[in-house]
Amino acid sequence: MDRASEGLRFEGSPTIPADFDPSARGPLDRPTAIALIRRADELMEAGEPEHALALYGRTLGASDRDVSAAALYGMGNALYRLDREADALAAWEQVTALPETPATYRAWRQVAAARVRAKDIQARSTPTASANGAPPPPTRR
Repeated sequence: MDRASEGLRFEGSPTIPADFDPSARGPLDRPTAIALIRRADELMEAGEPEHALALYGRTLGASDRDVSAAALYGMGNALYRLDREADALAAWEQVTALPETPATYRAWRQVAAARVRAKDIQARSTPTASANGAPPPPTRR
C-alpha cells in the first residue's frame, strides 16, 4: 500500500516535537500532524499497523482537510492490515465523502478493491456442485 502522507505539501521537513505527548488530546498544528502521519507511514512499512493506527488516529479532526483525509486513508490501510476490513472500508469511504484531497483517488481505489474482495469472498463460500471440481451452480441476481 502507498503512504498516506503522499501528496501532503509542507515546506521544510516537519518533525514531531521532542515534548510531544501522543496521549494528549486537542488540535495539532499542521506540521506536527504531517510529521505524525509520516511516522505512521514508516510504522506501516515496518509491519507495525497497530502502532501506526494510533498515530493516524491522533491526527484525526485536523482543521486541514488534506491532513484529515490522509489520516483516514492511513487508518483504513492499518485496519485492513489488522484484518478489520469492514472498519477499513468505513474509513476509506469517509475519505471519499470529503471534498477532493490528495487521498481521494487512492481511497476510491481501496473502496473498489474492498467491494471486489467482498463479492469474491462470497462467491468462494458457495459450495461446489460436486467434489470433482464441477463449477458451482449459477447465482441469481
